[in-house]
Amino acid sequence: HVLRLAQCFAEWYLSFYPRASVSSDGSAFLSFLKTGALRQTKTRFVTLLVVLDGLHQTDAHHLQQVLLEKTKRLTVRHSTLAFTAIPTVTQFAKEALLKGRPPKDSAEVSLLGEDVSERQSPLDRLQSGRPGDLFIWRIQEPDRTYHSRNSYDTLESEVEGQMNTVAGKIAAVTNQLSDKIALRVILTSDHGRLLGTSPRCVPVPAGMQAHGRAAWGRTRQDFPASGYILDGNMAHLYGERFGLAEDMTIILDESAFLTSDGKQGAERYAHGGLFPEEVVVPWIELERDVVPTQEARAGIEIRITGKGRAG
Repeated sequence: HVLRLAQCFAEWYLSFYPRASVSSDGSAFLSFLKTGALRQTKTRFVTLLVVLDGLHQTDAHHLQQVLLEKTKRLTVRHSTLAFTAIPTVTQFAKEALLKGRPPKDSAEVSLLGEDVSERQSPLDRLQSGRPGDLFIWRIQEPDRTYHSRNSYDTLESEVEGQMNTVAGKIAAVTNQLSDKIALRVILTSDHGRLLGTSPRCVPVPAGMQAHGRAAWGRTRQDFPASGYILDGNMAHLYGERFGLAEDMTIILDESAFLTSDGKQGAERYAHGGLFPEEVVVPWIELERDVVPTQEARAGIEIRITGKGRAG
């Protein structure tokens, strides 16, 4: 039943995505359009965009919770969700997110803001920031831990430990940054992931290369107006229709593609597909040192009275 629902979502997303990517309202839904909008509006904030790799909603909730425990200076303005770029593979989705453009256009444009390495703190850059400046802090977690320690019995606590570390770094920057700077922090991710095991059993289509649950390259399909063809447990996508430089084939069940050398086995916590866990990513906006409005400071008094008889 769950698999059928996931496939229904995938089919819906294939219809929704091309329209949303060119719609004036699409920026409210697609993560790479949301980041693009960060540079198109006048603001008093210096923005720190923290992009975690492969962060799904469960880990994002833990990160937000720990961050708010480590610093009392941040207030959540929005804690919502967004849809990521197709396919949910880092080399496509992250470039789109960091440049605010579909994957096929990302090679031709520069980053939306100043790039900060994971090995560095963005504090010094932020200190010299001006309203409207955007700084991008890339963090390879939790994807790195999911891929390197997925056989550990302690994987869950390992991931939580990494989220605790990231929260500590963000809190330190928040607390140490000059009070004169209006800081906004945005937490999001390039893709999610399946929280399970995917058997590698699907051959890579001829003329394509693959990673996880997605393959890309040249195809000889005659695509309909929708831009995609459903073929058993796979969806074939016309690249131009989906903002891609190449055509794409994506698996619609829990399987993964064989590796380039034909390796089988199983892949844990895979991504690349169209299931909600892979497509839906967190979008959390926090603001530092929020000043309550006069109405909020005054408070609201509620008085309830009434009469009744037991039973």
